[in-house]
Amino acid sequence: MSRWMSVFLGSCLSLVLCIFLSCSFQGESAAQSDAEKLLEKSGVVMQKPPAEYSDKFAESVIEEVLPTVDIIRLVPPSARLGKAEAILFDYGARGRSLSFQRALDLNTLSTVELLIEREEDIRLRHTINIGTDRAKWETIRKETTWPNDNPFKRTYLLVQSRGEKARMAGLAYFKGAKVAIETTGPVNNATIKTLETITWATAARLESIYNDRLKAVSEGPLFKENPYLTRPDLPDPDK
Repeated sequence: MSRWMSVFLGSCLSLVLCIFLSCSFQGESAAQSDAEKLLEKSGVVMQKPPAEYSDKFAESVIEEVLPTVDIIRLVPPSARLGKAEAILFDYGARGRSLSFQRALDLNTLSTVELLIEREEDIRLRHTINIGTDRAKWETIRKETTWPNDNPFKRTYLLVQSRGEKARMAGLAYFKGAKVAIETTGPVNNATIKTLETITWATAARLESIYNDRLKAVSEGPLFKENPYLTRPDLPDPDK
């Protein structure tokens, strides 16, 4: 399986990962194992990261980019908030990704993920996420530093569909990190505006903490074996 396919699978397995978080929250080890097996069949192994990137670290950085006060605005009063999880995705010879995740609502499988890789990999992931995975989603708002990417920065609000049980996503990319807020539930003018406000605030916080908390991870030894790849054949979402 190609490195591109590994990145593609990483972006498409959010549902499986949310099930993993749900099972972890409820202590369902057997179901948790089933979720891991689904990932392994795709050539992805979920591992515990080095001790310095623990679940406690995950909880801390998620709270910095998406504080609980904003989560409360995104989910219904009946929401069941999951625990933060730190996960190292190992693609073998194809490289690694470090993910900090939290279920925003275990009832609806709404999630937040802060993903760290080398900047080159985040750029490729952006191309796949926006140009391929969500190419048919409605773009409500977009902010970009293209073509003068110094630094590389993208922020999006995307809607898949509208209605009472619909999906939308707020995505923020900055250098070697990405934050994805995905919600399932009512999608209307009011909820879209709320997610837009929170997404842009999240993007600003991601940029604010990057140098102190995330840059060393992105540029450190955890990803030194990741291969350098480009995919000029893929649709370019910036053009």
